[in-house]
Amino acid sequence: MMRTNKPKRRNLAVMSWRGALLVLTTVLTVRFGITSNRDWLQYRETTHLVEHTYQVMAAVEMLRSSVEDAETSQRGYLITGDQQYLTPYRAALSGTALSQSKLRRLMAGNPQQQARLAVLDQATATKLYELEQTIQLRNTSGLAAAVLQGQQEMNRIRRIADSFQEDEHRVLERSSEAEAQAVRSRARGGLSGLAILILLALATIAIERDTRKRIRMEEALRDSEEQFRQVFEESPSGILLIEEDQHVRRANPALCRLLGRTEEELQQLAHR
Repeated sequence: MMRTNKPKRRNLAVMSWRGALLVLTTVLTVRFGITSNRDWLQYRETTHLVEHTYQVMAAVEMLRSSVEDAETSQRGYLITGDQQYLTPYRAALSGTALSQSKLRRLMAGNPQQQARLAVLDQATATKLYELEQTIQLRNTSGLAAAVLQGQQEMNRIRRIADSFQEDEHRVLERSSEAEAQAVRSRARGGLSGLAILILLALATIAIERDTRKRIRMEEALRDSEEQFRQVFEESPSGILLIEEDQHVRRANPALCRLLGRTEEELQQLAHR
């Protein structure tokens, strides 16, 4: 009796190939999921940071604009003495207070920005006090006394506001870099997803091919068994099938007729 390990080795090779393909697909799927989740969190954080940055920039610009409007309206009153200039002046003071309140809310979680905001609030308060005092001087002492007040605090406010804007622009640059990285990561994630689909398609094709091959082999085996059974049963020559332990497994009808024994009797003789 001859034996061969080729079919077994071939089956092991096929199973190893399938296993490697399955492991690779699983690894890529898990990695794709982790990367997608990380990119989504990073995108949310970047979007929030960009939105916050623009809000800070807008509030700082509104504060500076409100103080400048107050100064312009105050100057108009100083020159003309017309009370109508005090209406936009008071409105600018209200806008300044709203901008300061908004900036405090936006910077509540940033100690560094809060410290700078305190300096800006101090400069703004000094400037507004100067404007109010100048108006009082205009009312009590005339134009000549009022125009002696300088521009030092307004320039200080502009410098602090500019420093806020510069910092926020740097934040936007970092956010743009982070967003570009997120775009690249999403592109890599898309390629990983495509690779997963290709691997799944290959695995499906391989399984389908192996299934069809197994079905053909089973059909061929059944046909072979049926042909062997017919040859065994109908052969005019005696055929004896013996197991490895020398026991009789089968005896065809021709051999039984030749020996004058039944198949069961031949099997029993072999066992003795």
